[in-house]
Amino acid sequence: MPLHSHPHCRHAYAFPQQQHIMPRTFFTIPFTSYTPTSAWTSFLTHLSQPHLTHTPLHLIPQPISSRDDADKLFWTTLYTTKALSSDISSPTRAHLRDWKCTLTLATALSMLVDQGTLTVFIGPNWSSGERAEAQRAGGSAAGRVWWHCVVAYWRDGVWGVYDPSFAGGEGGLRGMEGMRLFRDMLEVMREDGLVVDEVWVGGGGNEGGECAEMSRRWVQEEVVVKRGVELGRWEGRVGWVRVYDI
Repeated sequence: MPLHSHPHCRHAYAFPQQQHIMPRTFFTIPFTSYTPTSAWTSFLTHLSQPHLTHTPLHLIPQPISSRDDADKLFWTTLYTTKALSSDISSPTRAHLRDWKCTLTLATALSMLVDQGTLTVFIGPNWSSGERAEAQRAGGSAAGRVWWHCVVAYWRDGVWGVYDPSFAGGEGGLRGMEGMRLFRDMLEVMREDGLVVDEVWVGGGGNEGGECAEMSRRWVQEEVVVKRGVELGRWEGRVGWVRVYDI
């Protein structure tokens, strides 16, 4: 299935072209809270090379960052009108600068492939009600919203989600604060009549502000080092749990 990307976004953050490189040194540039969203696009585009994995793997290079078009328009407009305002933190500006390159849930859903799709969720961890409140306030509080990054893999009705801030599954998905955008994805899938059989979650260890780099390292480990063979094998993985409130 073809990917749809903004013509000026795909290589906005370029990594050097390297054709013959040992897997464990494929990328060494760390991601921080100030890394622009376009870095994910370049990173995932490079990892989509078919010779890297032993199994069919479709990587969506653009991060999923907005619930819908209204959500995306709000953030894009916020950056345009308040790019230099003290209301928006520097990390938030780094993400908003590339917001036109990111995907809404509906667009990302149209790009899922049942044989195996890896995608990154990175964006504001807020509800539609909080967004509406920020809109009423003119966006002044939006720059202080907690941002988070998780990685999700879809295959044959099962999601596996790597969450750097995962602290256990006792409270289910609703108890995982960093998973709001992913929970919205499940809601959109239900609305479209798509069946999700299982959701597995693992990860943890984020002590604050490290979710982007931890997610990048996990993707690199799974795709480059393990060649994709462990993706989808969640049962029995140390620290991974199946959640049932889906």
